[in-house]
Amino acid sequence: MKTIKILCIALSAIFFTSCSKSKTAQATIVKYAIEPMNIYFTEIAYIDNNGNEVVNTNPSDKDSVVSFSIRTKPFNAKLVARCNNVSTATVAYTMVIFVNGQPKQFKQLDIPPQAIEADSIMFTVQ
Repeated sequence: MKTIKILCIALSAIFFTSCSKSKTAQATIVKYAIEPMNIYFTEIAYIDNNGNEVVNTNPSDKDSVVSFSIRTKPFNAKLVARCNNVSTATVAYTMVIFVNGQPKQFKQLDIPPQAIEADSIMFTVQ
């Protein structure tokens, strides 16, 4: 009988220890994307994993996707794009905020010819 009590206590300790380990903060992946990227973008800005605004005033194709992990929530994700469409055609693009691979916020935009426009999207990660 004493062996059964010790075994029950040991199993309980293992169970509660494993449960408490599973409550550790899991990293959440935030990704910003602009598709398609083009030469008319004059600025791309976003909030990074430290909550700071990062501004890129000379964006290129490699800047169309930014991804990082966060551990602190809530996190206020924000993506801003400025476009100077000096062409004679409309420029269409989509801005997306992904959380753990799932699109959470997006906006499709059309910039008319010879127009300068900026727009943004935001999402709070809980």
